[in-house]
Amino acid sequence: MDRVLQDFRYGSRSLLRSPVLSLVAVLTIGLGAGANATVFSFVDALLFKPVAGVEDASKLVAVYTSDFSSGRYGTSSYPDFMSVAEGATAFKALAAYADNPGAIVTINGATERINHAAVTANFFDVIGSRPAAGRYFAPFDAAPDAPPAVIVSYSLWTRMLGSSHAAIGTPMTFGGRTYTVIGVASPRFVGLDFNRARDIWTLLNPPSPAPEARGSRTINIIGRLQNGATLQDAQTEVTTIAARLAAAYPATNLGTLDQPDRPRPMTVAWHTRINPQFRSQVTMIAGVIVAASLLVLLTACANVGNLLLARGASRAREIAVRLAVGARRRDILRQLTFESLLLGVGGGVAGLLLALWTSDVLPSFFPPEQVALLDARVDLRVLTFCLVLSGAAGVIFGLAPALQSLKPSSSAVLRETATSASDSRVARRLRRGFVVVQVALAFVLLIGTGLLVRSLRNVLEADLGFGTREAVIVSIDLPPEFGPERGLAEYGRMLDRIGARAEVEDVAVTTTAPLSRGSRRGFSVDSYRPRTGEDMEFPINIVSADYFAAMQIPVMAGRAFDDRDRDSTTPVVMVNKVFADRYFAGNALGRRVRDSHETELQIVGVVGPTALLSPQAPRLPVVYYPLTQSYTRSVRLIARARVDATALVDKVVSEVRSASSGAAVFRPTTMKGQLDEALAGDRLTASLVSACGVLALALATVGVYGVVAYSVARRRREIGVRIALGASAQHVSALVLKEGLGLTILGVSVGAILSPAAATAIQSMLYQVSPIDLRTFAAVPILLCGIAVVAAWIPMRRAVRTDPVAVLRQE
Repeated sequence: MDRVLQDFRYGSRSLLRSPVLSLVAVLTIGLGAGANATVFSFVDALLFKPVAGVEDASKLVAVYTSDFSSGRYGTSSYPDFMSVAEGATAFKALAAYADNPGAIVTINGATERINHAAVTANFFDVIGSRPAAGRYFAPFDAAPDAPPAVIVSYSLWTRMLGSSHAAIGTPMTFGGRTYTVIGVASPRFVGLDFNRARDIWTLLNPPSPAPEARGSRTINIIGRLQNGATLQDAQTEVTTIAARLAAAYPATNLGTLDQPDRPRPMTVAWHTRINPQFRSQVTMIAGVIVAASLLVLLTACANVGNLLLARGASRAREIAVRLAVGARRRDILRQLTFESLLLGVGGGVAGLLLALWTSDVLPSFFPPEQVALLDARVDLRVLTFCLVLSGAAGVIFGLAPALQSLKPSSSAVLRETATSASDSRVARRLRRGFVVVQVALAFVLLIGTGLLVRSLRNVLEADLGFGTREAVIVSIDLPPEFGPERGLAEYGRMLDRIGARAEVEDVAVTTTAPLSRGSRRGFSVDSYRPRTGEDMEFPINIVSADYFAAMQIPVMAGRAFDDRDRDSTTPVVMVNKVFADRYFAGNALGRRVRDSHETELQIVGVVGPTALLSPQAPRLPVVYYPLTQSYTRSVRLIARARVDATALVDKVVSEVRSASSGAAVFRPTTMKGQLDEALAGDRLTASLVSACGVLALALATVGVYGVVAYSVARRRREIGVRIALGASAQHVSALVLKEGLGLTILGVSVGAILSPAAATAIQSMLYQVSPIDLRTFAAVPILLCGIAVVAAWIPMRRAVRTDPVAVLRQE
């Protein structure tokens, strides 16, 4: 310990003797460490942090039922949940929960729209959560004659109930029923999934015993394994149960699109906040941004390595004297390594400060309800990661300069000047090698930047199938007591008031906003016999008559919805061109389809296909229902603007509230904001890789400048002699530029070898851009060489202005 303290004191004094160099090194490492700490805190919150407010969250398991056509990790039905809970012995306990649509709640006269989940009575016991006040559900709460009970979130308790324990027992009204608040959830628990924060939990009502209930898959199954049971044990049991259910209930439990004659698979997996079906996509994005931030750190450390080489050159005589008086080389190496560690840890502290400032930047790319679930704050995990990473980086990149400082013999150094003795061939190669590494890493990052930015631009300019880009989108929920007649009248007043504004071109309502996930429904098509295993479940949308005009979606055949389409008239639908071409060879007008509600529907119009979840996704068949025949109390109002839509948001919200005092208005945004949310992953990746590319370019520029400037200083006598002998300014300039450009070209060559592999790795994230895009691969070398010329400009000017008389006098 005494030796460590001695090394610390000596190292600190040594670094303080070169304050500028030490500060630059700390800030450089801090830049790279801060970028990595920010990325790590975000990726950790997104993929690895356990669910807050839950005991042993890492031991929770989930049971999934395969969707017919969308993969293994689908939701389950309540009867299937009961079959697994009663038939599997590998589980200690299983619970179920279902996300319900947003609800309008009234407490003590105050009204608010909240997010609601329904759970089985044992849900909170299974996940291991403790209430902040009151109690959780008990078995007697699920009795048929028990009064309706509700658990509220800690946030709702604070907002609407004043954080008072006396609020337990307060009545709450929503969904046309009155519930009693019996408990408050743990302060940190807001749900198990990365979806949206829940505000209330009610009991999950078992469905009717009708056979079709087993095919209604809307719930999630969560549980814990028995002590000593493995995931494979649970999977074996669940697979056996799935086979038994397929034999007993073939209409609902037999077959998928790929395997129509096999039992519908059920899968047991460790619970994650992101559904495993989408986790690979998220992991891909996380991997790219982590790799980009690590490349920035490597570039920064290469820069620090050059600084330490320069510092070692200036300390050559000091080290030679210490060796001459009997100091051991290993003791000096330990001391120099400790100094590098101090620089690394100092950089880590600077990086933590940067991470504290930028921790909310990456979550801001996602929708607000998901940001609330991303705890990307700098905590002990982030602090440990940052300090260990920066300390290790400082030691690793300081090791080569430290070894180089010990290489010259003490007698050689004492006979010569410090600079000439210490600037050996190996030192020069190391210095140039660090610059080559910096340029190569910058090349890789800039290639990635160019490809991702071009891809994002292509996505933004893609044909979405609708022309509206300047529009306001507002989510609206009407109270459940509003029936269809009153609800349609409320919508009519909203549309009239907003449509009368001079800034509004068109206005309509829809259940599914553009580029967002909506509902699906099964259909049978007139005179069409599906192939074995063919998926006949399609996205649906319920829209008002003016929807297609407001969205500028072309009606390609037939008509749009109008006043003829009422509840008392023939049920009608419109389909998109993909549907018409696939099932009616383009001639869909007047043809009929039957939906899963057993309603026969006549097709009255065909519209152009539109992008659904993202511009990159293939166009799918879509069926549109008229709002007047399929009333719903939860819609999205879209107002196409003649002006900048951002300036119209507050006015649209005000008009909606004026038209209907009972409506809950939430999540106002613009079409641009909607597109940004749909492209959150693309924007995040392109933005972060671009930022890392710019940082790497700046660090490479500094590296080139440092090497060229050092070379000019070292060759000052040679340059003076050349000028004295008649060398022109152009000759001296070429001499200086040759070194800077030579290193840059070498770095570009190394980067050109590495970049194709890196570009291929992100190929799945590119849209209409080849991973070997010639324009990007041509532009980046030109940019780097141009930056190298700029970096060498100041040393070059200094070399040209060298006074040969002054140099020769010094000699």
